[in-house]
Amino acid sequence: MKNLQSAIQYTGIRVELILILIACPIWVNAQSDSASPIPIELMQGNQKLYSLLIVNRPLAPESVWGFLNVTTFSGTNPNRASHNEFFSSSLLSYPVYRKFRIASGVNLNEVVGLNYFSGFQYATVTGYWLLVLVPGIYYPDQSSFETLALIEFRPPLSQRVKLYTRLHTLYNTSLAEGQHNRSYGYLRLGLSMKSLSFGVGLNADWYGPLRSQENNFGVFIRTELP
Repeated sequence: MKNLQSAIQYTGIRVELILILIACPIWVNAQSDSASPIPIELMQGNQKLYSLLIVNRPLAPESVWGFLNVTTFSGTNPNRASHNEFFSSSLLSYPVYRKFRIASGVNLNEVVGLNYFSGFQYATVTGYWLLVLVPGIYYPDQSSFETLALIEFRPPLSQRVKLYTRLHTLYNTSLAEGQHNRSYGYLRLGLSMKSLSFGVGLNADWYGPLRSQENNFGVFIRTELP
């Protein structure tokens, strides 16, 4: 049961990372012609410490193929080694029609081992709004289907400061049993100044067929390296 719950937790972690990975370059490409930055995010909550590092670059200059790597660590408060989580993912993405892309690659973690992801992405930026929708499948171990959505709103408050808000949700169901595996709603509210963002965050998670709930509330800081 412990391994099953850990595997379900990893499912949510890797989807969240792919979602953030997709969202970051969309904002950059919509606002400038420079290469995608490397975002680093740290959130200290009342239950967990969460860290994230993302590398997103084209395979070659002017290439439509993209390479994406995500590495994350999540540790409990107080520290319990058996509950700490490490994850790394590498993906290739390719545009297929207008704002639709396909993404596929490998995921590696200490619970499930090697696993694969394939899915579609729709993303659009309108003014200060960002919308991302991603359906996908994880396989071959603990195969599941999931749908997620992300909305960001970043209006300017002054010449130097922007409001930073983010909501993203997920629902994951097992392909074999048709039961609820994982769902969540994550909120961020803060300020952005140039490449630095900070504020408060709330992570609400539901696990397993019984939808047991865990909440993590805290503060986050995020920066983007060139």
